Amino acid sequence: MAVEKAIYYLLENNPLLNSANITFGVNQSISTQSTPYQQPQIIFYKNSTDSYATKGTTGPMSGRSTIDRATIKVEVLAESATTLATLVQRVRGALDRQSGTYSGCVVQSIDYLNEENSFEFDDGLSNRGWYQTNQYYAVRFVPSYV
Repeated sequence: MAVEKAIYYLLENNPLLNSANITFGVNQSISTQSTPYQQPQIIFYKNSTDSYATKGTTGPMSGRSTIDRATIKVEVLAESATTLATLVQRVRGALDRQSGTYSGCVVQSIDYLNEENSFEFDDGLSNRGWYQTNQYYAVRFVPSYV
């Protein structure tokens, strides 16, 4: 959960993203038909984690991964294409090429990989629908056991 805390910290503490609701995992505010969209949404997930074995190290950490790589999916949703475009660039600015220690997680690097766009229409939720961009990032971080 450490890498998720780091991503949340970077998004939540960016003043340019204050207009959006930022959550990890399923966002309850957009999953019920009785709740109208109040503000743009930024929802992120950890899709996968790969470890990198360390060879040639002696001692108790021999062969264990000292750096993991997580693939993070960030969903950005907004009711207008222009709001979405602005938020997508701000999310990328908040995450891409970052490194440091955030919420106790040592992040070696965050690299933007790609993004895809879509439009979701559900007249039970909104008569206009949502514009959506999914961004993918590779995050290299030190596992919490190191």
